[in-house]
Amino acid sequence: MDAKAYPKLSHACQEAGAPFPQRLIESHPRIAERIEATWGTREGTTELTNLVFSDRPNRAGFSFDVMRELFMLKELHEATYPHLSISPDDPFSSTVAEVTRADIERRREGSKGPGGSPADRWPIQAMDLSPKVSLSAAQSSTAVKAIAEKVSEKPEPPAVSPPWPMIASLNELRTLVERRKKGERLPQRDKRRILEILRHYMMLREEDIEIALKIQKQLSKKGMPIGKILLSMGFVKPETIVRVLCLQYGVLMVDLKRFQSVPEVMQKVPIDVARKHRAVPIAFLGGTLFLAVENPFEFAEREYFAFLTKAKIELVMATAAQISQWLADYGVVRSMHQGTQEFDALAQRALGKSMENVEEASKEEVEEAASDDSQNDASIVSLVNKFINDAAEVGASDIHLECFPMEPLARIRFRRDGRLEDYSQYSASY
Repeated sequence: MDAKAYPKLSHACQEAGAPFPQRLIESHPRIAERIEATWGTREGTTELTNLVFSDRPNRAGFSFDVMRELFMLKELHEATYPHLSISPDDPFSSTVAEVTRADIERRREGSKGPGGSPADRWPIQAMDLSPKVSLSAAQSSTAVKAIAEKVSEKPEPPAVSPPWPMIASLNELRTLVERRKKGERLPQRDKRRILEILRHYMMLREEDIEIALKIQKQLSKKGMPIGKILLSMGFVKPETIVRVLCLQYGVLMVDLKRFQSVPEVMQKVPIDVARKHRAVPIAFLGGTLFLAVENPFEFAEREYFAFLTKAKIELVMATAAQISQWLADYGVVRSMHQGTQEFDALAQRALGKSMENVEEASKEEVEEAASDDSQNDASIVSLVNKFINDAAEVGASDIHLECFPMEPLARIRFRRDGRLEDYSQYSASY
């Protein structure tokens, strides 16, 4: 792609010693044209901010390299036009603009070779793509020196922080519910301030905290919470803030990786509804359906799920990654459960009696029933087709048909993701 077609972007990158955004132009030419057209204007600031930070659907199609170039362009724009980077909707954007300008100056100097000319590449690979805030070069030369030292210093070895308090199994949740019935209020609310909780459960650099407190002091009249400032600065993730709020308001957090799927509970919510609202039913205890969501404080469909399931709903918090994985397995678990029921129905008809009766019957009775129905090849074919199709549908790598001497029943197990899972049982004579 000819850089001459984008003179504004080309000039800005050349001045800063930054690489031309080739991947962005090749993959998203219309977006690149909008950036070029609005470069140096208030609209350009809004355009770049929306592309980098918004949840718009287009962002889902950006590759890592494209996102890296977008962050680089946003920094260049803020450093070149700091007066355009102060947004009326962002009360501390002036501080961010000053920080970005100081950071760009440092990168610009670092990108020059021995002769003073721009180096071959922008040191973008060492960047953290989350927005960072430090002190402005205009404030003092000492502050700029401190920034340079902070960037160049080696990362400190992480200390061991206590794990977030989470429910890790159905038994733990059942115990908690029983204790509630006895009058205990669980989980108990954490009365500490958000900064104290953050310091307890995660490692925060004291320098970062000091910067956030200075910004909060400047914005004290507007009542900006310290958590929101840390979040906007990129020092903590949204998930971390939700966890802190869960502790303060007494909302349960669960570890879905260690929770076992219960088909009867999952059947209470249709799979399409669960995926649409990103809500997963994990337990049904004492007339209450526990629903795992990413942010219980912003989940607006609680009443809808109560009407849908005819149950009281308690929202619990789980990470976005765990919910995504759970939803991916949601249909598989339901399919396994339904497939087992259908297989049992076929086996019952083939044997001429219920599986419970077969389990209690004598070996001679089972063999006699199986021998009578063995004449019906269609029954056998249906059973075999059923468990093979179900194994393929759930992604099983192996089918285990397990028979043992002197036992009237055998069983079928599927190996999926390295684990053997029970599917059903059938007459050993088959």
